[in-house]
Amino acid sequence: MLSIAINYADLNGVSQSAPLAHPFKGENVLVSTPIFYANAAPHIGHLYSALLAGATKRWLVQRGANARMVTGTDEHGAKVAQAAQSRGMEPQEWCDQNSQIFQRLFELANVPLDTYIRTTHDDHKSMASFVWNKLNEANLIKDGSYEGWYAQDDEQFVPEAETEMTENGGNSVRLSKESGRPVAWIVEKTHIFEADKLSKEVTGWARKQGTIIPEMYSKAVQNMIPKQVGVSVSRPKERVSWGIPVPDSPESVMYVWVDALSNYLTASQRLFSKSWQSTKLVHVLGKDIIRFHGVLWPAILKGAGFCMPAQLVVHGHWMKDHMKMSKSIGNVVDPFSLLEAFGSSATAYFMLREGKLDGDSEFSEIQLEERFNSELADCLGNLVSRCVGLLKIRGEPMRIGPFAEEMHHSSLLQSARATSFSVHENFDSHNFAKGLEEIHRGMLNANRFITEREPWKRIKSDKDAAIADVWVCLRVASSALKLLHPVLGESVKPTLAHIGQDIHSADANGFVCGIDDSTISFFIQVFFLISTLCQQGILAKNMQDANMMFHAVPELSHL
Repeated sequence: MLSIAINYADLNGVSQSAPLAHPFKGENVLVSTPIFYANAAPHIGHLYSALLAGATKRWLVQRGANARMVTGTDEHGAKVAQAAQSRGMEPQEWCDQNSQIFQRLFELANVPLDTYIRTTHDDHKSMASFVWNKLNEANLIKDGSYEGWYAQDDEQFVPEAETEMTENGGNSVRLSKESGRPVAWIVEKTHIFEADKLSKEVTGWARKQGTIIPEMYSKAVQNMIPKQVGVSVSRPKERVSWGIPVPDSPESVMYVWVDALSNYLTASQRLFSKSWQSTKLVHVLGKDIIRFHGVLWPAILKGAGFCMPAQLVVHGHWMKDHMKMSKSIGNVVDPFSLLEAFGSSATAYFMLREGKLDGDSEFSEIQLEERFNSELADCLGNLVSRCVGLLKIRGEPMRIGPFAEEMHHSSLLQSARATSFSVHENFDSHNFAKGLEEIHRGMLNANRFITEREPWKRIKSDKDAAIADVWVCLRVASSALKLLHPVLGESVKPTLAHIGQDIHSADANGFVCGIDDSTISFFIQVFFLISTLCQQGILAKNMQDANMMFHAVPELSHL
């Protein structure tokens, strides 16, 4: 039996260098998706926004922030009322039905939600009215009239310069350049939010590095800000009856975007109680709604006396066969079918591995399966099974020798430390695709390391060095699993438990983590078992072989 003492000081010295603390450490942070339009069925773009926000929330928690997550449904507006009427339903009944579909999707995808906002909830109506009154008290809302090109399908006015004429069936039609939807000229009484009075503050906010990610969208927002003048923030009730009434103006309802954007404050108040007004807001959103989140929303917050968002995380759209998904083309991917076929872990891993912030992403079921199998099952799974495939054992813990010096000089540990810093940097900037690529590279290095070192042979001549090799690989594997937790969620916990750890054990943020007594006791049993098998001339190639060999070796029956 091996009997050597471990030098804890040397082991702890391996992890002295660590990534810088996250700027949100110790802060209340609300991570949000947009609230999704209740009229349309969920698509994979909705799912990606939720998965990206969920990974961000989990990562911020691991980095020491008091982070919470919200999503929900946007349930007001003329289109909602029209859709309900066409089906012989009341608007509330229609919204109840569709909102449940979104909630079911996020449950199936294991999105780590802390609350779900519906704009028809009473506390949200109160919050939207509160925000309106704050803007009114600041003399930023005035009575007026508004005339211009109005896109009914987008529920917004469009400047004439952002429209274009096109031919449709022999008729000339004016369309919004941005959405491609028709516009019509209307004149109506309204309330004007004088957003242009806050342009200087909003521009300063948008210019601050790290506020809008990626940087390309920061420049886009800065170009949009000068074009935002007075914004029509109400609609006549005779035209749009399904909405939140404007305070002290019962003949009007709030503009749907003022209503919808206020949901983030509703969620903050729900989740952070008395400290809700100081919550840092991190918004995950698609590039198509950046104007509302990057121009209108900061102005509303500033005008109402709140802090502007801490970050906007903007992502591209999902394509299939290099084309925009469309029912007419027949290339739409149903998120429910996707989750049913591949499960939540594989779906989340693929979408965050392939999803881009600075461009559009390509969806492929073949690539999804290949990514998950080759990078998680074959690479990480193989590393864990090679190291700990025989570990369902019993017995008293033993102590093994001083191999800390070899750990210090291990090329794998040096590589792992560099990888850990890179993963932190990428995850901190919400670039999960690049971070996951780095984790995969680290797993390839670990598999290559253990193949080259051949500890199952080396243990015959140098037990301490062989055990150190396996120890190093187990540390890399356990830390990789912790780094994967933001993406894979609870599914990593059983594997971590199998190697004697959990998300919060040791240093949950890096490849080179600290070591506690329970982990050492567990790993010592592992190494003793490997040593015994090697002395018997037996090599476990995979988990199945390992279980068979354990029962086949009489000398291990006392364990």
